[in-house]
Amino acid sequence: MFADILIDTLTDLAKLLPLLFVTYLLMEYFEDRFAGKSTGLIVRNRWGIPLAALIGAIPQCGFSASAAELYCGGVLSYATLITVFFSTSDEMLPLMISSAMEPVRMLKILALKIAVAVIAGLVTQLALGKKNTSSIADACRNENCNCEEDGILRSALKHTLNIALFIGAVSLALNLLMGYAGSDAIRNIFSGNPVMSLLVIPLVGLIPNCAASVIITEMFLNGMISSSLLIAGLCANSGVALLVLFRNNKNLRENIFTVFWLYLLSVITGLILGFAGISL
Repeated sequence: MFADILIDTLTDLAKLLPLLFVTYLLMEYFEDRFAGKSTGLIVRNRWGIPLAALIGAIPQCGFSASAAELYCGGVLSYATLITVFFSTSDEMLPLMISSAMEPVRMLKILALKIAVAVIAGLVTQLALGKKNTSSIADACRNENCNCEEDGILRSALKHTLNIALFIGAVSLALNLLMGYAGSDAIRNIFSGNPVMSLLVIPLVGLIPNCAASVIITEMFLNGMISSSLLIAGLCANSGVALLVLFRNNKNLRENIFTVFWLYLLSVITGLILGFAGISL
Protein backbone atom coordinates (compact mmCIF):
# COMPACT_ATOMS: atom_id res chain seq x y z
CA MET A 1 0.00 0.00 0.00
CA PHE A 2 2.86 2.36 0.82
CA ALA A 3 4.29 1.96 -2.67
CA ASP A 4 0.93 2.85 -4.25
CA ILE A 5 0.57 5.93 -2.05
CA LEU A 6 4.14 7.02 -2.85
CA ILE A 7 3.51 6.63 -6.60
CA ASP A 8 0.23 8.59 -6.36
CA THR A 9 1.98 11.37 -4.42
CA LEU A 10 4.82 11.64 -6.93
CA THR A 11 2.34 11.56 -9.83
CA ASP A 12 0.31 14.43 -8.36
CA LEU A 13 3.51 16.36 -7.71
CA ALA A 14 4.70 15.83 -11.28
CA LYS A 15 1.42 17.29 -12.59
CA LEU A 16 1.80 20.32 -10.35
CA LEU A 17 5.44 21.25 -10.94
CA PRO A 18 5.32 22.50 -14.57
CA LEU A 19 2.66 25.10 -13.77
CA LEU A 20 4.49 26.20 -10.62
CA PHE A 21 7.73 26.52 -12.58
CA VAL A 22 6.03 28.69 -15.20
CA THR A 23 4.56 30.82 -12.37
CA TYR A 24 7.96 31.34 -10.77
CA LEU A 25 9.50 32.05 -14.17
CA LEU A 26 6.92 34.77 -14.85
CA MET A 27 7.41 36.23 -11.37
CA GLU A 28 11.16 36.34 -11.83
CA TYR A 29 10.69 38.03 -15.19
CA PHE A 30 8.28 40.61 -13.73
CA GLU A 31 10.66 41.35 -10.87
CA ASP A 32 13.59 41.75 -13.26
CA ARG A 33 11.57 43.79 -15.77
CA PHE A 34 9.83 46.13 -13.32
CA ALA A 35 12.64 46.38 -10.75
CA GLY A 36 10.59 45.79 -7.61
CA LYS A 37 7.48 47.65 -8.81
CA SER A 38 5.55 44.48 -9.53
CA THR A 39 2.89 44.75 -6.83
CA GLY A 40 -0.50 44.79 -8.44
CA LEU A 41 0.68 43.88 -11.92
CA ILE A 42 -2.65 42.21 -12.67
CA VAL A 43 -5.26 44.93 -13.17
CA ARG A 44 -8.13 44.64 -10.71
CA ASN A 45 -10.90 45.42 -13.14
CA ARG A 46 -14.47 44.19 -13.13
CA TRP A 47 -13.49 41.07 -15.08
CA GLY A 48 -10.76 39.99 -12.66
CA ILE A 49 -12.94 37.95 -10.32
CA PRO A 50 -15.03 36.18 -13.04
CA LEU A 51 -11.83 35.34 -14.93
CA ALA A 52 -10.27 33.95 -11.75
CA ALA A 53 -13.35 31.78 -11.18
CA LEU A 54 -13.12 30.34 -14.69
CA ILE A 55 -9.39 29.62 -14.40
CA GLY A 56 -9.80 28.04 -10.97
CA ALA A 57 -12.49 25.69 -12.31
CA ILE A 58 -9.98 23.99 -14.63
CA PRO A 59 -9.49 20.50 -13.11
CA GLN A 60 -5.89 21.00 -12.01
CA CYS A 61 -4.99 22.16 -8.50
CA GLY A 62 -1.83 23.71 -9.93
CA PHE A 63 -3.82 26.84 -10.79
CA SER A 64 -4.80 27.41 -7.16
CA ALA A 65 -1.22 26.74 -6.06
CA SER A 66 0.00 29.25 -8.63
CA ALA A 67 -2.60 31.75 -7.41
CA ALA A 68 -1.30 31.35 -3.86
CA GLU A 69 2.25 32.00 -5.04
CA LEU A 70 1.17 34.99 -7.12
CA TYR A 71 -0.64 36.39 -4.07
CA CYS A 72 2.50 35.96 -1.97
CA GLY A 73 4.35 37.86 -4.68
CA GLY A 74 1.89 40.76 -4.59
CA VAL A 75 0.49 40.06 -8.06
CA LEU A 76 -3.05 39.01 -7.09
CA SER A 77 -5.53 40.69 -4.77
CA TYR A 78 -6.94 38.85 -1.77
CA ALA A 79 -10.43 38.70 -3.31
CA THR A 80 -8.98 37.14 -6.46
CA LEU A 81 -7.13 34.57 -4.37
CA ILE A 82 -10.33 33.56 -2.55
CA THR A 83 -12.16 33.35 -5.88
CA VAL A 84 -9.61 30.90 -7.30
CA PHE A 85 -9.64 28.85 -4.09
CA PHE A 86 -13.44 28.71 -4.12
CA SER A 87 -13.71 27.63 -7.76
CA THR A 88 -11.03 24.93 -7.53
CA SER A 89 -12.56 21.45 -7.73
CA ASP A 90 -9.38 19.37 -8.10
CA GLU A 91 -10.50 15.79 -8.91
CA MET A 92 -14.25 16.46 -9.19
CA LEU A 93 -14.56 16.59 -12.99
CA PRO A 94 -12.33 13.55 -13.73
CA LEU A 95 -14.32 11.46 -11.24
CA MET A 96 -17.66 12.59 -12.65
CA ILE A 97 -16.51 11.85 -16.19
CA SER A 98 -15.25 8.40 -15.19
CA SER A 99 -18.61 7.67 -13.52
CA ALA A 100 -20.39 8.41 -16.81
CA MET A 101 -22.40 11.30 -15.35
CA GLU A 102 -24.65 13.06 -17.85
CA PRO A 103 -22.75 15.98 -19.44
CA VAL A 104 -25.64 18.41 -18.83
CA ARG A 105 -25.73 17.60 -15.12
CA MET A 106 -21.96 17.91 -14.90
CA LEU A 107 -22.03 21.33 -16.56
CA LYS A 108 -24.77 22.52 -14.19
CA ILE A 109 -22.67 21.56 -11.18
CA LEU A 110 -19.60 23.24 -12.64
CA ALA A 111 -21.56 26.39 -13.54
CA LEU A 112 -22.97 26.58 -10.01
CA LYS A 113 -19.47 26.18 -8.57
CA ILE A 114 -18.15 29.03 -10.75
CA ALA A 115 -21.10 31.29 -9.88
CA VAL A 116 -20.60 30.65 -6.16
CA ALA A 117 -16.88 31.44 -6.53
CA VAL A 118 -17.66 34.78 -8.19
CA ILE A 119 -20.06 35.67 -5.37
CA ALA A 120 -17.48 34.64 -2.75
CA GLY A 121 -14.88 36.86 -4.43
CA LEU A 122 -17.22 39.84 -4.55
CA VAL A 123 -18.28 39.32 -0.92
CA THR A 124 -14.60 39.16 0.09
CA GLN A 125 -13.85 42.33 -1.82
CA LEU A 126 -16.77 44.23 -0.30
CA ALA A 127 -16.53 42.87 3.24
CA LEU A 128 -12.78 42.90 3.72
CA GLY A 129 -11.27 45.20 1.11
CA LYS A 130 -7.86 43.77 1.98
CA LYS A 131 -4.94 45.25 0.07
CA ASN A 132 -1.98 43.12 -0.88
CA THR A 133 1.20 44.88 0.19
CA SER A 134 3.53 42.00 -0.67
CA SER A 135 5.94 42.04 -3.59
CA ILE A 136 7.89 39.52 -5.61
CA ALA A 137 11.05 40.82 -3.96
CA ASP A 138 9.54 39.83 -0.58
CA ALA A 139 8.93 36.31 -1.88
CA CYS A 140 12.55 36.06 -3.00
CA ARG A 141 13.84 37.31 0.34
CA ASN A 142 11.73 34.70 2.14
CA GLU A 143 13.43 32.03 0.04
CA ASN A 144 16.92 33.53 0.59
CA CYS A 145 17.12 33.73 -3.19
CA ASN A 146 19.92 35.66 -4.89
CA CYS A 147 18.01 36.29 -8.10
CA GLU A 148 20.31 38.98 -9.52
CA GLU A 149 23.30 36.64 -9.55
CA ASP A 150 21.49 33.38 -10.32
CA GLY A 151 19.44 34.69 -13.23
CA ILE A 152 15.74 34.20 -14.01
CA LEU A 153 15.83 30.54 -15.08
CA ARG A 154 18.03 29.26 -12.25
CA SER A 155 16.07 31.23 -9.64
CA ALA A 156 12.76 29.84 -10.92
CA LEU A 157 14.16 26.30 -10.76
CA LYS A 158 15.41 26.90 -7.22
CA HIS A 159 12.01 28.22 -6.07
CA THR A 160 10.23 25.28 -7.72
CA LEU A 161 12.54 22.72 -6.11
CA ASN A 162 12.11 24.27 -2.66
CA ILE A 163 8.31 24.27 -2.80
CA ALA A 164 8.27 20.80 -4.42
CA LEU A 165 10.19 19.28 -1.51
CA PHE A 166 7.82 20.88 0.98
CA ILE A 167 4.61 19.93 -0.87
CA GLY A 168 5.88 16.42 -1.56
CA ALA A 169 6.74 15.72 2.09
CA VAL A 170 3.46 17.06 3.48
CA SER A 171 1.36 15.44 0.73
CA LEU A 172 2.97 12.05 1.36
CA ALA A 173 2.22 12.32 5.08
CA LEU A 174 -1.41 13.31 4.40
CA ASN A 175 -1.85 10.56 1.80
CA LEU A 176 -0.54 7.98 4.25
CA LEU A 177 -2.90 9.25 6.94
CA MET A 178 -5.90 9.26 4.61
CA GLY A 179 -4.95 5.92 3.10
CA TYR A 180 -4.55 4.02 6.35
CA ALA A 181 -7.23 5.64 8.50
CA GLY A 182 -8.90 8.73 7.13
CA SER A 183 -11.25 7.79 4.30
CA ASP A 184 -13.47 5.29 6.08
CA ALA A 185 -13.53 7.35 9.27
CA ILE A 186 -14.64 10.44 7.35
CA ARG A 187 -17.38 8.55 5.49
CA ASN A 188 -18.78 7.12 8.74
CA ILE A 189 -19.41 10.62 10.10
CA PHE A 190 -22.04 11.39 7.46
CA SER A 191 -24.50 8.58 8.07
CA GLY A 192 -27.84 10.36 8.27
CA ASN A 193 -26.65 13.51 10.05
CA PRO A 194 -27.19 16.55 7.79
CA VAL A 195 -26.19 19.15 10.40
CA MET A 196 -22.94 17.36 11.17
CA SER A 197 -22.34 16.91 7.45
CA LEU A 198 -22.70 20.64 6.76
CA LEU A 199 -20.16 21.46 9.47
CA VAL A 200 -17.67 18.68 8.78
CA ILE A 201 -17.60 18.35 4.99
CA PRO A 202 -16.05 21.83 4.51
CA LEU A 203 -13.45 20.81 7.11
CA VAL A 204 -12.64 17.79 4.97
CA GLY A 205 -12.41 20.14 1.98
CA LEU A 206 -9.79 22.20 3.79
CA ILE A 207 -7.39 19.25 3.86
CA PRO A 208 -4.62 20.40 1.46
CA ASN A 209 -4.63 17.25 -0.60
CA CYS A 210 -6.44 15.90 -3.67
CA ALA A 211 -7.73 12.98 -1.58
CA ALA A 212 -10.20 15.40 0.05
CA SER A 213 -11.90 16.22 -3.25
CA VAL A 214 -11.92 12.52 -4.15
CA ILE A 215 -13.69 11.56 -0.91
CA ILE A 216 -16.27 14.35 -1.18
CA THR A 217 -17.03 13.66 -4.86
CA GLU A 218 -17.28 9.90 -4.34
CA MET A 219 -19.73 10.41 -1.46
CA PHE A 220 -21.88 12.54 -3.78
CA LEU A 221 -21.68 10.00 -6.61
CA ASN A 222 -22.69 7.23 -4.18
CA GLY A 223 -25.69 9.22 -2.95
CA MET A 224 -24.31 9.80 0.54
CA ILE A 225 -24.46 13.62 0.36
CA SER A 226 -26.52 16.18 -1.57
CA SER A 227 -25.28 18.51 -4.29
CA SER A 228 -25.40 21.44 -1.84
CA LEU A 229 -22.97 19.58 0.46
CA LEU A 230 -20.82 18.66 -2.54
CA ILE A 231 -20.50 22.34 -3.47
CA ALA A 232 -19.85 23.36 0.16
CA GLY A 233 -17.10 20.79 0.57
CA LEU A 234 -15.37 21.51 -2.71
CA CYS A 235 -15.55 25.29 -2.25
CA ALA A 236 -13.35 24.85 0.82
CA ASN A 237 -10.96 22.64 -1.14
CA SER A 238 -8.10 24.35 -2.95
CA GLY A 239 -5.82 21.35 -3.36
CA VAL A 240 -2.28 21.99 -2.14
CA ALA A 241 -2.68 25.77 -2.43
CA LEU A 242 -2.98 26.24 1.33
CA LEU A 243 0.39 24.49 1.71
CA VAL A 244 1.92 27.02 -0.68
CA LEU A 245 0.27 29.89 1.19
CA PHE A 246 1.49 28.77 4.62
CA ARG A 247 4.95 28.02 3.22
CA ASN A 248 5.49 31.34 1.45
CA ASN A 249 3.29 33.91 3.19
CA LYS A 250 4.98 34.86 6.45
CA ASN A 251 1.83 36.54 7.80
CA LEU A 252 0.59 33.60 9.90
CA ARG A 253 -2.47 35.47 11.19
CA GLU A 254 -3.59 36.17 7.65
CA ASN A 255 -3.08 32.52 6.67
CA ILE A 256 -5.16 31.31 9.60
CA PHE A 257 -7.85 33.87 8.78
CA THR A 258 -7.89 32.64 5.17
CA VAL A 259 -8.63 29.09 6.36
CA PHE A 260 -11.40 30.42 8.63
CA TRP A 261 -12.83 32.60 5.84
CA LEU A 262 -12.89 29.70 3.37
CA TYR A 263 -14.63 27.50 5.94
CA LEU A 264 -17.18 30.15 6.91
CA LEU A 265 -18.11 31.01 3.31
CA SER A 266 -18.33 27.31 2.41
CA VAL A 267 -20.69 26.51 5.30
CA ILE A 268 -22.86 29.52 4.44
CA THR A 269 -22.90 28.41 0.79
CA GLY A 270 -24.05 24.91 1.72
CA LEU A 271 -26.69 26.34 4.06
CA ILE A 272 -28.12 28.70 1.41
CA LEU A 273 -28.14 26.04 -1.32
CA GLY A 274 -29.79 23.58 1.04
CA PHE A 275 -32.54 25.99 2.11
CA ALA A 276 -33.10 27.01 -1.50
CA GLY A 277 -33.69 23.36 -2.36
CA ILE A 278 -31.12 23.38 -5.17
CA SER A 279 -30.49 19.79 -6.22
CA LEU A 280 -28.41 18.83 -9.23
